[in-house]
Amino acid sequence: MSRLSDIIEAVETALQGIKQSAGYHTDAGYHVHLRREFQLSPPDKPALILWPGDVTDSLDGDPAPSQGEENHLLPIEIEGYIDTDERGEAAENLRQDILKALKADQYFGGLTEGYSGNTSSTVEVEEAGEEGLLGHVQVKATIFFVTGYGEED
Repeated sequence: MSRLSDIIEAVETALQGIKQSAGYHTDAGYHVHLRREFQLSPPDKPALILWPGDVTDSLDGDPAPSQGEENHLLPIEIEGYIDTDERGEAAENLRQDILKALKADQYFGGLTEGYSGNTSSTVEVEEAGEEGLLGHVQVKATIFFVTGYGEED
């Protein structure tokens, strides 16, 4: 496996830890999906969908941490879906759960150097027809990691 696939797997594992038995508000960790289009194939709720972005191979203006290494940035987006009320309370709880899981080990077991820049998040409440109201949560972050020259990302 490459460093990139190891990091994506570590993020998935962190999200899978979102369970009420582990002190979270929701049990979204039971339904974590990688690159799944919600509208085409709605999963059971609460659910999380991880969308890794394209890796950028440098930080403008920053030298590599040491000679012979390269910096990389991996943007990630996590979408969360949960049945909610008009105030969006369950959706807000899901947002807090995602942020808590991502911050629990920001170095993902030593695979990364942490996060680069800000982590942003939004919560929206949408009509879901006969199902009632759907909470849609979106969290965006950028993970900073380093590889040796020639090492697979």
